[in-house]
Amino acid sequence: AEDAPEDRILDAPLGEHLRFGSGVHTGFVAGSPPPQELLSLGGMHTFPGYFDDQFVDTRMALLSAGLYLSGSRYFDETSRWAPLRFILSGHVGQTWGQDDDFGLDRLASDLMVEIDYWERARIGYVLPTGVRRGESEPRIFVGWGEHVQW
Repeated sequence: AEDAPEDRILDAPLGEHLRFGSGVHTGFVAGSPPPQELLSLGGMHTFPGYFDDQFVDTRMALLSAGLYLSGSRYFDETSRWAPLRFILSGHVGQTWGQDDDFGLDRLASDLMVEIDYWERARIGYVLPTGVRRGESEPRIFVGWGEHVQW
């Protein structure tokens, strides 16, 4: 039996053009599930500093946080550049098995700098950090479409 991941989200304005967003995402799968039912972290939608589904197991925890600066801080509201957002964010998390303990020595983390336009087109740089940084590599990314914000 699978328990759906649980999300706790905080979205806090820090002024007219700046806001802080964070999220804690947790989940577990009971029993001995087949591989397709395991929980995973990695890739642009869950853990951008690491490859798609790089971390897979029956337990999962991820903390995401970001500062979002609106382009309207620098451009007139009617300007075509007003929908720009400048984002500094980071993630910390891991997966582990039901017979294992959560361990700080296995935490993966990353830092990301991003610019997006209308919250659809995006370009940025992501850097794996922390004790598992050697398991991935820094990269520049370009994307289109909705994306997870924290």
